[in-house]
This record gives sequence, structure tokens and C-alpha cells, in this order.
Amino acid sequence: MPVGLHQPLIQQYNATFERELGLKTAVRFSYLGTTAHGLIAGTDLNELRPSDVGWNTTTGDGVTPCDTDAGDCEPTPAQTAALPYPALGDFLVSFGNFGRSQANAFQTQLERRYNSGLMFTASYTYLDQESTGLDVGESSLGGVAYNPFNPEHDYGQDGWISRHRFVLYGVYDLPVGRGRKFASSFSKWADTVIGGWQTTFQMFAKSGTGFTPYWTCDNCFNSDHYIGPGNIATGSVDAVGTLREATGRRRGELQAACWRPALRSRSIWTPTDGR
Repeated sequence: MPVGLHQPLIQQYNATFERELGLKTAVRFSYLGTTAHGLIAGTDLNELRPSDVGWNTTTGDGVTPCDTDAGDCEPTPAQTAALPYPALGDFLVSFGNFGRSQANAFQTQLERRYNSGLMFTASYTYLDQESTGLDVGESSLGGVAYNPFNPEHDYGQDGWISRHRFVLYGVYDLPVGRGRKFASSFSKWADTVIGGWQTTFQMFAKSGTGFTPYWTCDNCFNSDHYIGPGNIATGSVDAVGTLREATGRRRGELQAACWRPALRSRSIWTPTDGR
């Protein structure tokens, strides 16, 4: 059980400029920022420092290549002795307040108040959010640093965040019926059926979200311990972390090439009785 944890420090700040444009229309520009320090993240205490030296790649003699399907991968005595806690296995996880994040958002909104049968609001948001936190979509454990020896190496674009978002909605009174531009002389019965209709419309669109690719090994464990070949002696982090340290690529750089498709949604014009 982790001890000594404290609540993260989160600071939020914003600035807004609004201006009336006339014709019952106004525009607003906003900046919103969030800075967080001391975010809770995990470290595997029995992990080796990432390197280009293989670990657990032989049958235990340091010479004969092993086969994970056969379950015969064993570390050499020297490799086992190199572990911080040789008598314990992987997933020896502890948690601490070493994470941080920064979010910067720009919002603009154009709004027309209800007048002459029309009102609408259109808004656009640009969000840039980065942190040393990890994607947790592939693991219920989540939050374990890929490289606890250099947590800052994980600083990059947060997963599942859309950078661009646009929302539009409004109400429009069809100009047909009593008291309106067309057919204002309708009889009461005709106006009940044809006049007084109101429409609403809405639209939502956003860009795709970044995510960190990962790989799940289905044959890296035997009945005793983790047997997957690698270079960090643990299965508590995915292969991307190991690969990134070997290639020198940061999590954010890997995410830059991996973006989920954009999403768009809109409604048809839906007639409703405006009275």
C-alpha cells in the first residue's frame, strides 16, 4: 500500500474578452489554462534501466535461445542478481507524486440571442493537453511510468483528447402563419395545421484523438513468473515503453503518428409546434 501520497496541486486560470456586435449578436474569446503538479503515477520497483542488453532471452545458460511458446525462457544467475529485488517478481509497483500536466485551451463563441424568430450559438475549441501520465485504455492498473528512471521521458500529448471541437445549435421560427411574414391571414384552423412551426438544428464535429500503440503478449508468462524476452525484466509496462527507450522516441512522438478518426454529427431539421 503506497504511503506518503498527497493531493496533486492543480492551478486553473482563464481570461475572456466579449464584445457586442449588434443585431442581438455577441462574440466571446477565451483562454483557459490548467497546470498540475504532483500527479499520482506508479513505478515498478523491480525494473531494470532500459538498455540494448537483452534479458531473459535464453534457456538460462546465456547461450541457447529460448522459446516463449515452450515456456523455457529463464534469466541467467547474473541477470537475476542484477534485479533490485531478485527474490521477488515483476509488478512490484509503488506510487508517488511525480507526474505533471499542462493544458492550454482557446475558445471562441458567436451567439445570437432570440430575435425575429432566430437564435443560434456556434463555438470552437482548440485544446492542447500534455502530461507525463499514461494512457490507461489498455490496462486496468494504468498510470505506471514506462521508464521510472526518467519519468519526464513520458511527457507528451495526452491520449483520448480531441484538439479541435466545433458545436452549432439554434432555433428558427418558420415565417408562415398568423403574425408572421407569410400567410398571416390564415384562418384559425389553417394556422393550427400549417402555421406556427419552429425548427431546431444542431451540429457537432471534432478531430480524432491521439493514442499510444501497445502490444499485449499472450505467451509471456509461465506458471512461475514473467518469461517474455526484453531488456527491463518486467511485464508491467507494454512493449512501446521498451521500444521507445531503444529508439529514443518519446511517447508524444509515437502518438503523433497514431490518431483516431474524426467524429461528425448533425441533426435534420425537426419541426416542432412553436406555440
